[in-house]
Amino acid sequence: MKRIILNENLILSLMVLLYFFTIESVIPTYVTTFLLLIISFYFFPFKLFQNNDSNSKILLFSNILIALTLTISILGLYVKQKYLFEIFSIVNFVFMVYYALKSPKDLGLKKSVPISHFLLLFILSMATF
Repeated sequence: MKRIILNENLILSLMVLLYFFTIESVIPTYVTTFLLLIISFYFFPFKLFQNNDSNSKILLFSNILIALTLTISILGLYVKQKYLFEIFSIVNFVFMVYYALKSPKDLGLKKSVPISHFLLLFILSMATF
């Protein structure tokens, strides 16, 4: 099977811009909804089957959290639910700090994981306000 390599931080950065333009009514919400679902599908089931290094429980949790956050952010386009997004923001921030402070010897850390969760904080903050 051919391995597909995508720059996840670039994808999440583009999703932050797309989400901003959707809130500002430049892009229709159904386009953003569809793309958020596709990207969240990439992070959890597809990436789980694609990578061999996703056997680590912490990387698996990271991918599930990213996929869940992207899926929940769709709700922010249609319903103004402040507390749900604040809870997800706190969980993402705590995980980002935990992952960044974890010893590199223990997990073979990737530096892109805290950056990915930092980008998710932008989406969650836009969904909150």
